[in-house]
Amino acid sequence: MVVLFAPQASPAEPERDPAPAADPAPGGDLAPAADAARAGEPEALSAEDEAALMAFIVQKIDEVQAKVMDKLATKMAAKNEARFDLVIDILFVLSLSGLLLLLLPLFLRRRYPGRGRELFKLSATAAVMFVVTMLLFSALLVVFKSVQAELSIATNPVVQLTDAAFDALKDNLGELGEFPDELVLPPLEQLISGAAEDVPTALLSNAAAFAHDVTVFKSLARTFSWVKDILGFLPILLSLLVVALFLMTQKDIVLTIIRMPERVISGEATAAEVNRLVRHRLVAEALTTGALLLGLAVLMVLTTLAMVVVAQPAAEALIGYVLVNLLYVTQVPEASTALVYVSVGGTLLFIVLALVSLVLGAGFLLGKWQKILRARFADGVPLGSHKRFIRLGSLGFLWILVFPFLFILAAGEVIDLVLAGIKDGDWTMALASGPLILVLGFVLFYWLLRGLRTQRYLFRYKVAPTAAGAA
Repeated sequence: MVVLFAPQASPAEPERDPAPAADPAPGGDLAPAADAARAGEPEALSAEDEAALMAFIVQKIDEVQAKVMDKLATKMAAKNEARFDLVIDILFVLSLSGLLLLLLPLFLRRRYPGRGRELFKLSATAAVMFVVTMLLFSALLVVFKSVQAELSIATNPVVQLTDAAFDALKDNLGELGEFPDELVLPPLEQLISGAAEDVPTALLSNAAAFAHDVTVFKSLARTFSWVKDILGFLPILLSLLVVALFLMTQKDIVLTIIRMPERVISGEATAAEVNRLVRHRLVAEALTTGALLLGLAVLMVLTTLAMVVVAQPAAEALIGYVLVNLLYVTQVPEASTALVYVSVGGTLLFIVLALVSLVLGAGFLLGKWQKILRARFADGVPLGSHKRFIRLGSLGFLWILVFPFLFILAAGEVIDLVLAGIKDGDWTMALASGPLILVLGFVLFYWLLRGLRTQRYLFRYKVAPTAAGAA
């Protein structure tokens, strides 16, 4: 999306120390053209040498991309598995807490003297019901864990952005002026060594070799790492939402199980009535949770497709502005720190807004579907009673999915027009116009085109609470 725009440097271009040279890849030396460029002899670069240099850098990028993506995929899969295992372990521990119901006879024996044996039998039944209820959901979550493991790489925005960032770097090589190897090869070595895990962080860290104020680039590198951590958490966020919804809706059935011994012993209800109620609720919750996990898989696929199509132009925008800022700090003696923050930080903010809007929409829709399905399986409420929400909510969610992609395509055309009209030397417009268009335009048109209204509708839609737990 972003076409690098580099206003002409002033004649008195400041001297700078070149970035540390990258070690040659095993199996061969750097091309002579690369040596000439790194020695500061652009006049030694013929068209043939320049082509050789670019080909060499592209080859290096391809090699690093393959290694980094394999490493990142393994790391992301391990992280997601560890998070799922933690949730399952917590649910298992919670299920064991049901054994505490065996202690109920100790608290009820004075109120119901001489009925200790009956109290213990009822308490044991309640404890078994409680444990089975929690383990049932844990088992469903284990099944979904295997499905999510297959989708973890494709559904992770960090993986998509990282892969797209490498492609964007190759696409923009021709815009890096006389020293492309100084700007690109050292970051690649950082990626290989593990000093950096992604292209933007490596480029921003390398920028410290050129900037008068290195603080801004180090701060932006930390900010991107923070943003990346948030984005990496998004794939499992919807799964955790399902867990939270399950635990919140289990209050009624858990209270029914806990109160069962006293209700039966006091004559308020028979054991058969309570057991029948609990079995009905267990079946309803199993069907609700199973359908919800199936819906979650569908939502994750749709949300992933939206993330994938947004990731490529978003990464191109981010890498484009990072590289423009590298040119800026190498050509302007007193480069503006605030301008660098606005340029790179604004692009990062746009990426966060776009991806978070997708996850929020999926989360709100998932929450309402859980209540609708629970009412259907627990109380027999027909799905047709929510046909307006099913129609409008589904269409609204599809609009939420496609809006970021349509916007970034349209914004790219506008940014290209703005950049084409900028005068030489106008770094402020070159660096700030695009990010401001992305952020302010996204917020404005998301509001004008009912993106916010759709999110609010999904969030506020009322589903009558089930009556099964009131018994």
